Amino acid sequence: MGVDVETLTGELNPPQELEWVWSVFLELDAARSSGGMSISSISFSDIYAWCQLTDTCLERWELNTIKGLDSARLKAANGRSSRTNT
Repeated sequence: MGVDVETLTGELNPPQELEWVWSVFLELDAARSSGGMSISSISFSDIYAWCQLTDTCLERWELNTIKGLDSARLKAANGRSSRTNT
């Protein structure tokens, strides 16, 4: 049993300390590309480009958190697509 994609991308109320990182993740998530049958991960290049375009410097923990959220998002998306394809 996992978390569905809508839960990860819908209205989630993270702790106040993480609201900034959550908003960055949602922005990157909305701009991600798809790899045909599934979504692609958010690459370090994607994050770097976002940082350059927004003149933002992420701290290491913020980067790690975004990559962790992305991993959870991919697992949820892959689980959902495998359930709909069976």
